[in-house]
Amino acid sequence: MSNLASATGHVLADDVDHVIWDWNGTLLDDHAHTVRVTNKMLRAEGLPETDAARARVLFDFPAKRYYERLGFDLGPGRWEKVAALFIETYDEGVDECGLHLHAREVLTILQERGRKNSILSAARKRSIEPLLRKHGIEGLFSDVIGLDDHYAHGKVELGIEWLQAREIPRERALLIGDTVHDFEVARAMGVRCVLFAGGHHARERLEPCGCPIVDRLEELI
Repeated sequence: MSNLASATGHVLADDVDHVIWDWNGTLLDDHAHTVRVTNKMLRAEGLPETDAARARVLFDFPAKRYYERLGFDLGPGRWEKVAALFIETYDEGVDECGLHLHAREVLTILQERGRKNSILSAARKRSIEPLLRKHGIEGLFSDVIGLDDHYAHGKVELGIEWLQAREIPRERALLIGDTVHDFEVARAMGVRCVLFAGGHHARERLEPCGCPIVDRLEELI
């Protein structure tokens, strides 16, 4: 077992049986890549580029709201084209993204302690699974729940349907994410939430949610 198992802190309660992970920004360290892709698109539109700090302030769900804040023209028919272009450009470089520090060790320790891990993501399942294999963590998850399209909506419905299908007691489940939307998803699902401040939202955006926040994933164990 990793020496992380002796780390201090007790964010994850003993009565949690199932840990539900967000993928992008929470386990996958893709924020810098996302900013690079967004800036390429902004340049093509003749719009000013953004940076990591500004992106963490403006980023939001539904994703369309984020692009509107950046200044994209999203008139009739434009949003679908912008969303498709982002996914196409994002996919070209996502293989270069690593996992957040100690993500693999934390997942392994939770599994060793009898907790089940699953992924609930607004990304497409078929885009997540190859990355799980690439990083050697596919065997650490009971389920991978993702969307079948690229418009980043419907995570709440997916989560609720999955909980019901798996008959997982809500009071024994915990969702870990990196955005305010993840907190909203957890609340809609009726499960507890811990937020990670190293992803797509700054700690200042997360604090009003009122749930535990970690700056490093190893704080979970």
